[in-house]
Amino acid sequence: MNMNPDVAHLESQVEQYQVDCDGFVGQAVHAYLLTNIFRSIALERGRQDAKWGVQNHDAPYWLAILIEEVGEVAKAIVEGHMADLRTELIQVAAVVVAIIEWLDRNRLGEKHEP
Repeated sequence: MNMNPDVAHLESQVEQYQVDCDGFVGQAVHAYLLTNIFRSIALERGRQDAKWGVQNHDAPYWLAILIEEVGEVAKAIVEGHMADLRTELIQVAAVVVAIIEWLDRNRLGEKHEP
């Protein structure tokens, strides 16, 4: 069946519009999810600071804290507590942010020019 070229062109434009809309919707959903994730991490960082105050540990102690949190992620997975997994992962991310804050606060790792 031969399609009118104008109709074929119009259908092509409609299909492209659909792809563009799907891409936009996908990007909007992705942005919403990221915003929600980063908000959760920020809230957890606030909770940690409220509970522990500003922390200035040395690197090995930070590593121990991080590994303990990662262990809680592993435990949730192994024990099948998938409902707890997001919370545990947010706590890991918040500890990573706390470590970065400590580094930035103390300018550790920066190379200082003489």
